[in-house]
Amino acid sequence: MIDSHGTAGYRLGRISVASLALAATLSVLSPREAAARAGCPEPPQTAAALDARSPYQPGSNAKSKDNAAFNEAANAGINGFIVDIERLADAAMGGDGGAAECFGTTMTKWVKTAPMTETLSGQATLQQQWFLSAIALATIKARAGGARLSPEVERWFRTVSDGVRAYQDARQFKNNLAAWAALAVGATAYLLRDDDGWRWAMGRQSLMVDQIQPDGVLPKELARGPRASSYHVFAAMPLFATSLIQSCRGGVDAGQADRLQRLGGLLRSIQQDPQFLAARAGSEQFPAKAMPAVTALQGGGPQNYFEDKLGGNITNLRQALSRCR
Repeated sequence: MIDSHGTAGYRLGRISVASLALAATLSVLSPREAAARAGCPEPPQTAAALDARSPYQPGSNAKSKDNAAFNEAANAGINGFIVDIERLADAAMGGDGGAAECFGTTMTKWVKTAPMTETLSGQATLQQQWFLSAIALATIKARAGGARLSPEVERWFRTVSDGVRAYQDARQFKNNLAAWAALAVGATAYLLRDDDGWRWAMGRQSLMVDQIQPDGVLPKELARGPRASSYHVFAAMPLFATSLIQSCRGGVDAGQADRLQRLGGLLRSIQQDPQFLAARAGSEQFPAKAMPAVTALQGGGPQNYFEDKLGGNITNLRQALSRCR
């Protein structure tokens, strides 16, 4: 499932000393009203257990409208929250100290209910790793902008990351799902300075990168029929994002760098000719909508491209990781 959108970067208004004059007023408002007045979002009360259904109809490439509606309703609160904290992280990267402080406070409030530490289905566990990727990458940016992580938030990251690892270890995925797990666990390990988690993530990253063929094709994603192009893009998103984090942990070795370049070349061919993979995949290709996100991860394309699965503003992500903080 690919759900990408390109929007301009967002910056919250700076929280200044003058805002302290609002304290008496804010104290008599509801928490959500007070947060809105102060420019700091009130986190939703998120259940510990995630639920989600497959986006596709059983045994088909056709999307399920009913399942899509279920997923949207079940995860509306957390989807909105993730966008809120991504915007706070981007504002912190822009020098907004109030946003940096707000990020840490908001995350500490949110984790009190142990959100997304349990899953009710396999699809929910996949959703868990996408959410974790987004939140961890946003947190990397927020920390680079001055945000601090409370012990409660660090424990939450470790718990959710451990859940992703356990699910992957039991199933040994070798397609894009392994790449997203590498990103989710790797970004978390980077935040927590967790060497064991980092080694696990690098194992999954290598598993995926080593599959890249001389022409840039990922065989598991080529087997997707009409969605082969889309799934190459979807797999490339976490692969290239993880490679950015690797730059702060010793870098990407020459062999992996060469394979990633081949994948990048294939994606450029798909961008120039949307039906480039049609003959090899045995089917006319659906549009690969998330291409700008991959281009932005590589330092090209639109500046300030916003991708919610990748923590928000990708230009800021690259800048945060160039500082290795």
